[in-house]
Amino acid sequence: MSYRVAFRPEAAADVRAAYQWYERRRSGLGTEFEAALDGDLALLRELPTAFPLVYRELRKLLLRRFPYAVYYAVEADVVRIRGVLHVRQHPRRWRRRA
Repeated sequence: MSYRVAFRPEAAADVRAAYQWYERRRSGLGTEFEAALDGDLALLRELPTAFPLVYRELRKLLLRRFPYAVYYAVEADVVRIRGVLHVRQHPRRWRRRA
């Protein structure tokens, strides 16, 4: 079964901010970030419970190429993305999304 992925507005804003940050560093790098995110989300669609619980029902997927984590919850057949945050951000930031 393949799960549907839905981004909360805060998570979509996280992705836009990361994209813009990488694009300022080097043209095209933001696009590479989005491609890496899409590739890892494809895995998440197939195996959403394979990644560890980190807080209550919140799970975490670490991106393979970039230092970002995807925080999400599985609800029926939907994976709700609650945050896409840099791994060095304070834990309180992602816990507020739980």
